[in-house]
Formats: sequence, structure tokens, C-alpha cells
Amino acid sequence: MAIPIPARTWVFIEEEPYSVNDAVFAFSASLAKWVDYPSTRHGMACVLSFSDGHVELHKWQNMAGIRITSRNAFPGLITGIDPDWLWLRARTSVLAQ
Repeated sequence: MAIPIPARTWVFIEEEPYSVNDAVFAFSASLAKWVDYPSTRHGMACVLSFSDGHVELHKWQNMAGIRITSRNAFPGLITGIDPDWLWLRARTSVLAQ
């Protein structure tokens, strides 16, 4: 794993309870879609911890694209530009080349 900027690379994230299906938070960095969904339980925000040790409460912008209301109500593929997916992609580690 390459960690270019530790203060901008998350380590732990709160996952939406309806999205929990295993022990990892899967994220598609190449295809604009949500695999697992971050939590929205804190007023449309969730807590992330970063590689440098700090934590952040991040407020999501696109409620329709990220909010899950039941185990069977997943928003699906992202259409258009999703600021939340772009924000998380910019803070997700990548495989070392």
C-alpha cells in the first residue's frame, strides 16, 4: 500500500449498519460506485481515522447517493459527479506500483 500523505489517508471508517457484510470497508477507486457505504448516523456525517493519528467527523453532501434506509434500499451506481465519492477517493490508499 502506498500512503502518499498520511494526514489525508483514512485507516478506519464507520460503515452504515445496513451495508455491513464482512470485516472490511470496500471502496471502488476506479469505477464511480459505492461498494460499501459509509455511515450517515451522525447528522449525515461519519467519523474517519487517518494514518497520522487524527480523526475527523466528515459531513456528506449527497444524501440521495449515500443514504441507506433498509437492507434492500441501496442507491446503486453513481450518476453524474458525486462529491462524497470524490472526497473519499482522494483519501483512500492505493496499491504500490
